[in-house]
Amino acid sequence: MDNHRDALRAVDGGEEIYNLYMSQEHPTNLLRVEAVSPTLAKIVRLTFHDCLREENGAGCNGCINFEGMGSLFSHKRCYHWKRNPEGCTEADGGIHPASGPFVTDNNNLLWVAKVLEAVYRDPSFGPDNLIHLETSLFDSGKSRADLWAYAGLVAIQRGSEKSNAQCRSAQFPAPCLGQVDASSPDCSQDLPEFTFKSGRSDCTPSCQGENDFPFCTSEPEVHPNQHGNGDETVSYFKENFDLTPKESIALLGVHTLGHPNEFNSMFRHYPWTRNKENFNNVYYTNIVNTTLYRYMNPKRLPEMKGHNVNKCGLPISAFNGDEYGNPREVAFKVRSEGRTNANGPWNWNVFGGKCNLDLCQEILEAEGEYSINSCCYYAEHCFPMTDSCPSGNFACTDEDDCESKSVFQRINMLSPDMGLYYKFDVDEEGRPTGCPGLDDAAWLQNKNRHSAEVQCEMNDAPATETQTMSDVVQMYAEDNQLWLQDFADVFEKMLENGVDLDDLKEESSAWFTASCNGKHQCK
Repeated sequence: MDNHRDALRAVDGGEEIYNLYMSQEHPTNLLRVEAVSPTLAKIVRLTFHDCLREENGAGCNGCINFEGMGSLFSHKRCYHWKRNPEGCTEADGGIHPASGPFVTDNNNLLWVAKVLEAVYRDPSFGPDNLIHLETSLFDSGKSRADLWAYAGLVAIQRGSEKSNAQCRSAQFPAPCLGQVDASSPDCSQDLPEFTFKSGRSDCTPSCQGENDFPFCTSEPEVHPNQHGNGDETVSYFKENFDLTPKESIALLGVHTLGHPNEFNSMFRHYPWTRNKENFNNVYYTNIVNTTLYRYMNPKRLPEMKGHNVNKCGLPISAFNGDEYGNPREVAFKVRSEGRTNANGPWNWNVFGGKCNLDLCQEILEAEGEYSINSCCYYAEHCFPMTDSCPSGNFACTDEDDCESKSVFQRINMLSPDMGLYYKFDVDEEGRPTGCPGLDDAAWLQNKNRHSAEVQCEMNDAPATETQTMSDVVQMYAEDNQLWLQDFADVFEKMLENGVDLDDLKEESSAWFTASCNGKHQCK
C-alpha cells in the first residue's frame, strides 16, 4: 500500500488505534497517526529493534519484547520549575519516568508488526491490483524474521528512491527540489545493491493475555541509552552488535528517516532532516555544518502557481537562506522537554537567524528581485501568516531588533547523534553537560527551556587507526556515496546479529533491480 494510514486501518484493531491517536491533542494531524502507522522509518525501526540482543544472546528472530508497549504520552509538558515541579509524577496515569529515560523500548512497534503479520499470513492482503501470492509466506515455510529483515531493506531502498525523485536534473533543468541552485551538481545517488540472506529462525512466543501475539517475547532485551554520549553509544554497539566506532557512525545515519514522537518517547517530534522519507547523508551535514539552508518546499508560494515542482527548473529554491540567499549561520541549543520531573528528556535543536522584512524591501528596491535562495519569498507571506509561512516567528522587522533574534530551524537531534561529533558528558538525570553553553545557569535551574548556544570540542576518540569520531562524521557529510556503501555493509551486518551464520543462505538480488508500474505489478 502506498499510504501507511490505509495499511494501519486494514489490520485488526487498526481503525480503533487510528481514531484514538487522531483524537489526541497535537498541532499536526499527520504526526498523530505517524506515532503508530507503518511508515518507512517505522519499518526500519522494527528491523533494528528485532535485531537487538536479548539477554539470552538471540537477535533478529522475529520477536520483540512488549515492555512499555502502548504507552501514550501527552503532547503537553507536565513539568514547571515553579508552578508544577512534581507535575509529571501522575501525568498520563503515572507512566512518566522521574528522569532519563535511559533505555529505549519497542513502544508502538506493535502496529507495524501487525501489518507485516498480515503480509506474512494472508496472501491476499493489500490492494486488489497487486499480483498476490498463491500461498502465504507463513504456509510456505518462510520465517517472520526473514520478512522483517527484508522489509527493512525494501524501506531503505524506497527512501533512496524518494531522495532521487528530488534529483532529476538529468531529465529536467536544475534546480530540482534536491539542489540548491541551477549550478548545483546532480544530486542523484546509487544505492549499493543489498544482499538479502534468508534462514533466520523465529523465536518461540512467550507472552500471554492482551500481549498474546506470535511475535511477542518475554525475554529481556538490551536496549541503547537515548541520552548517551558518543562514548556510551559506540560502546553499546561494540558490546551488542560487534560494530566498530566507524560502523556505529555509519549505522546511525539511518536517522535521516523519520522523527521522534512525543506520544511514543516524550522526545520532540521534529525530524533529524527536513525530508524525513529521503534516505541520504543530510543527517551528517545537519550535525557538522555551522551554516545551513533551511529546507522548505516552495510549492505553496504564489510565485509557484502553475509550476510543477517535480519537473525542476525551480524559480524559487527549496533551500532557503538569509535575505541575500546565503546559507545562514546556525548553532545548536539543548531543549528541556519538561516531560519528566527532571525537566527532560533533552533534544538538540538547530537555531538560526530570522528573516528581516525591512531588509527584503531594501533588496527588492535595489535589485528588482530576490536570489532564488532568499528567505524573503517566504517572509512576505508570514504577515499575515499563511500556509506558506514556515513558522509564525520566522520573519521580523528592524523594530524587532532582528540581529539579536534566532528561530528554531525545525531540525532536531538526540544526544547519541551529537555525541558522534562532539565531546560532552551526561549527568545522572540525562542532561548533557561539560561544554560552554551547557553551563547556562537559568537553563540548569530549569527557568529557561533552551540552553545557550552550545560550543563543544570535537569528539577526538579514535574511530579507525587514522580517523577520530568527528573525522568520520565529517567524511560522511562530504561524501554521500561513500556513506551509502558503508551503511549498506553495516546494515547487512546488523541483520545477522544473534543469528547462526551457518543457517543463512544468500538469495537472488532480482528484488533489488525490479521496477514496478503504477499498478504495483513488477515487471
